[in-house]
Amino acid sequence: MFYGFSEEDLLIRETAREYAQRELSQYANAQNYTPETARKVARELGELGLLGMHLPTEYGGSGATAVQLCAVIEEIATVADDFATMFAKSHMDGNALLKYGSKELQQKYLPRIISGEIFSANALTEAGIGSDASNIEMSAVLGKDGNWHLNGEKMFCTQINNHADIFLVAAQTDKELKQRGIACFIVERSFPGFAEAKAGEAVGESELLSITELIFNDLIVPPENIVGKVGEGFAAMGSALSLARVTMGANTVGICQQAINETIKYVKQRKQFGREIAQFQLVQGKLADMVTLTEAARSLTYATASLLDQDKCGHYESSVCKYFCSEIVQRVTNDAVQLFGGYGLCREYPVIRLWEVVRKFTIVDGTSDIQRLILGRELTGFNALKR
Repeated sequence: MFYGFSEEDLLIRETAREYAQRELSQYANAQNYTPETARKVARELGELGLLGMHLPTEYGGSGATAVQLCAVIEEIATVADDFATMFAKSHMDGNALLKYGSKELQQKYLPRIISGEIFSANALTEAGIGSDASNIEMSAVLGKDGNWHLNGEKMFCTQINNHADIFLVAAQTDKELKQRGIACFIVERSFPGFAEAKAGEAVGESELLSITELIFNDLIVPPENIVGKVGEGFAAMGSALSLARVTMGANTVGICQQAINETIKYVKQRKQFGREIAQFQLVQGKLADMVTLTEAARSLTYATASLLDQDKCGHYESSVCKYFCSEIVQRVTNDAVQLFGGYGLCREYPVIRLWEVVRKFTIVDGTSDIQRLILGRELTGFNALKR
């Protein structure tokens, strides 16, 4: 299939493919992780010029296009999907900092994110606030000492290696202002008043990616660590989500391809009724459906990434991409499990883990239903969530 890749795009894609197959295949099926795995891989990706590649060269990035970024994420996800999520997060949080952070904040944190020295995570969701993100309850009060004081809790914060070094945190400065009162802050793990707790055991969680609850007890944030201005916090978090919704497309396409590769390998060696099940018409038909849906998701992802590069990707485009790709990967991995039969439910085979992992994609970074409402608003001009 043709996706309009330039020679440079293809070279970057091939570099990512070779690295993933050579270095990351040992971690396929989320195995062989050690406490140092994430840091090691991050350093290696940094040395290849891939980590933070979408960010400017002045901070150590490559100034790569969104198309190139998606190509790398897809190649990594095809081999070891946990690392694709890890890789994407460095760009997601860095993008918000780049668009809304001060020059000083950018200089302080972006080079360290890009080199793999530090890991970042974002904290928007709360125990009682999910899709209704404009009504967050965590408070941020500017004290007489000139510092911001944060109080509250955040839920479902995905951290790399269970140890993000900095957090992009949204908090409310004035509840009456609602969305216009939200501010965004960079919080370091070492800041006084920071604590965390395990947020239960989540489906698809691994030793590389953990989900935690963050607790802020009169946490002190210096005034220079505000990202943008008061009232821009929702937009800052939104800028991270806009990129995340496109890169998620690449992640899901890579996982679809991984499921297809594993399934083809299995059906060609599994025998029933005296022959390989790959010879059966229904098996071939299901494989055809899987690959067709994957190619459609792939085409949509790169088309949307191209629009992002042209600064033409709005809510409509990113929501279409996120909604379609996150739903398609459910069907493709489900079909993979089905073709494996009883073995598809056994953990020594990879497809059941993929089936579990992808369940989150219709929920995180805006649920499928929220994407549908965004699209409905864009199409009709009516906001279904507005009273």
